[in-house]
Amino acid sequence: MVVDSWFRKALELSFGESLFIPCNSKAEGKALQKQFIKQKQELQVIAPESYMIIIKLVLRTGRYYIHLEKGGVSPLTAFKKSDGKMSRIELAPQSSKERRRVLMERDGFSQEEIERIEADESNAEKSSASKGYSPNGMGTS
Repeated sequence: MVVDSWFRKALELSFGESLFIPCNSKAEGKALQKQFIKQKQELQVIAPESYMIIIKLVLRTGRYYIHLEKGGVSPLTAFKKSDGKMSRIELAPQSSKERRRVLMERDGFSQEEIERIEADESNAEKSSASKGYSPNGMGTS
């Protein structure tokens, strides 16, 4: 739980910023580092920007820390070479609906099940909107 919270904080960092999470020992640091790496691998499916988080165990002023740094390059950016010139191209990030669909397909849901779930969600959203509810839980009147 703590690993998930700190990793999500690291995703909010600006490029080049870091977090240092203190550890009681080198052994604890190595174990924590493995947990962060596992969290990064799990989140890469739904949060491609997690590729940009660099995870290291470092020794600073006699104490071990997990060092989370936002760096690297985005997996959504590439460069195209045409006529000797390079131009930057970017993939649009997936919407949350597209990510859910991909995850459901990976989890073995059939197309019929996915379509039924999406229809149920759409109907629930329409129902909430018609009753005067807004997404933040406050009434619209």
